[in-house]
Amino acid sequence: MLNAKKSANVIFGISSGLSAAALMGSVPAVAAPNGSSQLKDTITETLGACGAEGQRACTIVERSDPCDAGLKMTRLIFGKCVSDEEEIEPEAERQFRPVRADSISDVDVLRFARAAYHLPHHDQRDFGGAAAPVMIGCNRGDRLEACASQGVWTDDKLDDEYGQLEYFFTAKNGMQVGLYHYKETDQFILAFAGTNTRKSEDLIEDVKIAISAPVDRAFYTTLAQQVAARMNALNPGATPDKHLTVTGHSLGGFQAQIFAALSKVALYTTFSSPSATRSILTSRITRATSTSRGKDLRREGDSVAELVPETNGARITYTATPYTAGSPGNRWAWFKAQHDHGGFLSHLEAGGRPYGRVNFKGQKLRSKKKGFLTGARYCVTGNINPFNGWFNVGLCTSGVTFNFDRNGMFRNRRVNDAYQTCLQAGGKGARVFMTQCDGGSDQIWQHRGTQFRNAKTGKCLDWSQNNTTHLITWDCNGAVNQQWEFYKPTVRRP
Repeated sequence: MLNAKKSANVIFGISSGLSAAALMGSVPAVAAPNGSSQLKDTITETLGACGAEGQRACTIVERSDPCDAGLKMTRLIFGKCVSDEEEIEPEAERQFRPVRADSISDVDVLRFARAAYHLPHHDQRDFGGAAAPVMIGCNRGDRLEACASQGVWTDDKLDDEYGQLEYFFTAKNGMQVGLYHYKETDQFILAFAGTNTRKSEDLIEDVKIAISAPVDRAFYTTLAQQVAARMNALNPGATPDKHLTVTGHSLGGFQAQIFAALSKVALYTTFSSPSATRSILTSRITRATSTSRGKDLRREGDSVAELVPETNGARITYTATPYTAGSPGNRWAWFKAQHDHGGFLSHLEAGGRPYGRVNFKGQKLRSKKKGFLTGARYCVTGNINPFNGWFNVGLCTSGVTFNFDRNGMFRNRRVNDAYQTCLQAGGKGARVFMTQCDGGSDQIWQHRGTQFRNAKTGKCLDWSQNNTTHLITWDCNGAVNQQWEFYKPTVRRP
């Protein structure tokens, strides 16, 4: 066994032959002790190979054989040491199922994206007074101080319940990323942490995103090599293109998209992330993973996610948290809340659903009933208060422009504002509210021919006959004042 004091320059090994040495420069040769059993734990010409077949995960600075001290050719399969070939085969068959789109729920993926925030940051690594390398990766069990920071392996927020941290990587560009084993399906999740506002490296990366600056491929290339090696060491035969889901929140989501563009992965799911499309173009990256395998989930009003408008995979938008009108500070807090990953997780756990695909976009809702004397046509209009109040009926020149989605929600998007108001029903004869979209059943309208029936009350959208400016709900009767159509004015050009 090597003595750690005699090998201070040796960092750690990865079972495929990649090591921190490859990241930090050349490693001095170390003489191998005599004896074949001891030879398996020394640095060989392949730097970091453990055993004749390189099948076990291990460290070089100080041996931490995860299976047994007798150096038998056992295999570590997701924390279980297996030496009998008859036991290995069934395990392998169970674990090699490819990742499907529904293999891991969005809720669980977001949990891993949140866990990445607890990983060590590059400027927190201690390299014994030596100049910090530009990047370093650590396997579970590595005992070098830079890898064995207090709490990193035992307090990664996901151990035992949802998954286990098996490897983490940190780099000078602020990248914090962890490779997790997802116990439910025996797949892997690579999770990137978002911005830490106290770290200048992260803030610099945020600026680069805003200006679509080219990315440094070296970080991603090295990470991809080490992730593939670690996956294979834990589950021989596992490959990123079949068994790896990549995720991240905010800046981490952007980095996850870049990783998926440079390396072929099974799926990528990001949260509240600016699109990486422009940076992929400026970096002249040929996509390795199709955008059909990716999606970004965001909340209405998340200005960070809207930083780069292009999509990079499917874009799925969820309703925002309730807004309280008041001081500018309240408004800033509301926008900040839309980007918060904890609030987003709570929303998903509570069964929150995304907006449906828009059936009618940017159109007004016009009544089929004409004016009594003039024959003029009338549309649904709003009131002066932009955040609450009622929808009315008035001239179409003042009509509200709606998006009507497949969930049955009328969304009124105000100009230069991410806040959206929806049609919300009251009781029979009650006026229709203008209030924040929340996806409740009183905001769901079933489109039946020319009528709109509210899912909660069972009443229909009605132009009141008692007060001709009021929009109300009433018993569905098919009268002309309950008949509506989508209307988009034609722009006449000279």
